[in-house]
Amino acid sequence: MVGMELGMMFDLLYTKANVLQRRTGVLFRCASQALMVVALVLFMIRRDEGANNKVNVVITYTLFSGAIFMETCCVAAAMASPWTRAHLKKSRCLHGICNFAKSFFEAVQCNNKRYRTLSSAATIRQFNLMDYCISMKSKPRVFSEALSTIGLDKQWRNSWYVHHIDDAGIYWSIISRVFEYLAPSDHSFETLNPHHPAVFSHLHVRRLKYILSRPFEDALYTLHLYTDLHLSRRLDTYCTAGVSPPPEIMRLMKECETLSNYMMYLMVVHPSMLPVITYYAADLEPLLMKWVTRNHGDGGAAPATKLAMLEHYTRSEIEHQSVPDSGSPFELEHNAEFHLQQSLTQIKEMWVRLLMYAASKCGGELHARQLGEGGELITFVWLLMLHHGVGDMAMKVGLLRPNEDAQGWPLLSYIPSLFDAQHGSVARSPQYAFNLRYEEEDESSEGGSGMASLPIGPDSMELYRHFSYNI
Repeated sequence: MVGMELGMMFDLLYTKANVLQRRTGVLFRCASQALMVVALVLFMIRRDEGANNKVNVVITYTLFSGAIFMETCCVAAAMASPWTRAHLKKSRCLHGICNFAKSFFEAVQCNNKRYRTLSSAATIRQFNLMDYCISMKSKPRVFSEALSTIGLDKQWRNSWYVHHIDDAGIYWSIISRVFEYLAPSDHSFETLNPHHPAVFSHLHVRRLKYILSRPFEDALYTLHLYTDLHLSRRLDTYCTAGVSPPPEIMRLMKECETLSNYMMYLMVVHPSMLPVITYYAADLEPLLMKWVTRNHGDGGAAPATKLAMLEHYTRSEIEHQSVPDSGSPFELEHNAEFHLQQSLTQIKEMWVRLLMYAASKCGGELHARQLGEGGELITFVWLLMLHHGVGDMAMKVGLLRPNEDAQGWPLLSYIPSLFDAQHGSVARSPQYAFNLRYEEEDESSEGGSGMASLPIGPDSMELYRHFSYNI
């Protein structure tokens, strides 16, 4: 149903469906087809009356054939649309004709990527930040400077480094997980259902909470690099052992990579669709590019592989000794037993929640604008959430559930929305994507709360207030 709604939204915004489905549009379409046939018949009757060149006659017949074929395709497209089939649903004969027209139109449009995306295909766009930086570093500096000078660097990046994957299994696995959250439940828990702190028992909860407490663009950037590092390490382990990952592990790794690369694609190409500070998000890519350029030179001592680059960068630029909770959230606390399958499942869980949080913050006009380029996974998630009354148009969604905030960070609070006013809803508490509470004994064993250890200065507080205001 959501897919059909998106298709109808596209028809209304980017096609002439709103005109062609009216009585006037139908009359003009029928008249155009009939007049084209009449003109062909008249030409055939009067062809021998004048001294017509054979070449001109062949050209005329070719033009008539092409015009009639195009008109037939237009009529088939109109008859195959959900609008026409809904109008002719009561007539069995006409409904059968519409089904035939639908089959004909799909055969003609089999190579139309936009049509496939909006109707049935499961396309997810991908962008890997480290792969892009390493690839651009391998190109001559003159080439990169020339692209930047003429202002085509972003177009080049989007054309050559944004990939598309058509994997219905991954696409619907993500949608199914989102739908599990939105299944009927008791919303008094103030958390997206199903939800429990033990969901992330195979992750380093303190580090994850520390990362998610930072501005959203910084959190996405850090988690994307740590996800890339974690997956690269696992693949390297299997390669070193000379064995292939089990199918279930390979599937989970692919899903984690897909979600991570998709969220990075949104932040780099469409930052307006995410609750980020756009100018700050735009600075993250050049910062990594400069670091790669400086540390991936021709001296021979610099790390050469992607895994080595990720380890070097995260260790030197992200992890700080002065902050106890900085580090990879995908490494377990203490000497806890590591289970790869559970770890990957929880990383996927984390990215699905980040996707839902981002979808809840994006306005409907931005989703409608993206339909013209084929639509996005986040748009499907947004509309699905809206149907269940979740999102900024219905029920506010926060990122982290507040609990004993000792440092005075601004908390995300519920604001009655337009949805509530129109539907007479009672003001409800917001839901939260993450509830990362942990046991008090764990806090004391680690030397206090991760939030309490944050070095917060006036500049950091001002940046966070500015970030909270913008979302």
